[in-house]
Amino acid sequence: MESIIAFLEYKTKVIDLLKKKIETRTGRGDVLVEDYQYNGLNFDLAELNESGNPTKVYEIKSRSALKRSPKTIADLLRLYEMEAHTDAYVVFLDARERLQMFSYQDLKDEKLASIKLELTENKLKKVHTIKTFSDFYTTLNDVFDNEQGGYSGLHFFYRGHCYVAFKSVPSIFRNEQYILHENQMYHEAIRKNPSVFTEDMSTFDKLVKMQHYELPTRLLDITTNPLVALYFACQSFKNEDGKECDGAVLIYPMIDEHILYYDDVQVSMLSNLTKCSENFSPGDMKDFMPIIQKEIPSFSDKEYHQSVLSNVYCVMPKLNNERIIRQHGAFFIFGMGKTKKDPAKIKDQPITIRIKAESKESILKELQLLGIDEAALFPETDKILKQIKRQYN
Repeated sequence: MESIIAFLEYKTKVIDLLKKKIETRTGRGDVLVEDYQYNGLNFDLAELNESGNPTKVYEIKSRSALKRSPKTIADLLRLYEMEAHTDAYVVFLDARERLQMFSYQDLKDEKLASIKLELTENKLKKVHTIKTFSDFYTTLNDVFDNEQGGYSGLHFFYRGHCYVAFKSVPSIFRNEQYILHENQMYHEAIRKNPSVFTEDMSTFDKLVKMQHYELPTRLLDITTNPLVALYFACQSFKNEDGKECDGAVLIYPMIDEHILYYDDVQVSMLSNLTKCSENFSPGDMKDFMPIIQKEIPSFSDKEYHQSVLSNVYCVMPKLNNERIIRQHGAFFIFGMGKTKKDPAKIKDQPITIRIKAESKESILKELQLLGIDEAALFPETDKILKQIKRQYN
């Protein structure tokens, strides 16, 4: 039963994305009909002309179904084309939940179909290497073109690593003692600085503030500005031999449905994991519910879904912090893995732009010409004065 419900939800999502794409292309929404019947066949979605005749028909399938039986689906599309006298396509979402579309010609040869399916997967993991700022700009445009595929509801978030091998994991999970004492660190920070953490702040707001002051949290900084990420990627980092290391800009394409705001229920649930003991289990609803209800009094057990706690969400914060404003900041908030000591996993691998170590200095100079430097991104007085000193050194 659960698998049927999951597929119906998946089908609805695919149809919604497909409708948006077709409406963008045609400028009309009245040409689309769901569950369209024609010559005794039923199509998930049909695109009709002004006379009411189908010009294209679409079948919704999962990616796994395509992998299992591309030839069978190809035969089905061929039947649809013959009976409806029009083009037929199978539509699915790839691993990054981008809309993909195959025709009978794409699927009729099983080997070629497998290669095409692999390409939709491999494209997601591609690593680009650049040496100049111009390379970065060109690569970025190529990524946009490849990823968007005509869909306007896709947004890009970025993170810069000065060392390409760094992992995208929040600071609270980088040291076992941190995650073991997450609850204590959170409460001690508030106890010793009550004026900084006001009562009207949500738990998420407080975590943002703690992140600002470099206390380990389950938040991971990201940005909506690729140049900000490029700046951080070009910071100096040396290995054990004293050699400069390549950096990386990680790109995370996100659809509208996966972007939350600071006051969403899911954000509150993941933020309040901070207050739980290291032995907390998602099944401990009786212990967890009162914590959430302190922040959201109307929260009920009907809204409690254990699966939420194992996710990573992209969150748009309040713009009440000058550093967040200047860095165009946002956050990934991490839930838990098998235990509270383990971080949840980001579902999709990011697209990586690798920056060669020898190119960092020249790229930083070009970024400074564009107003992207330490003084611009860190508004604290000591950072600004440090930048002025460096400028004349």
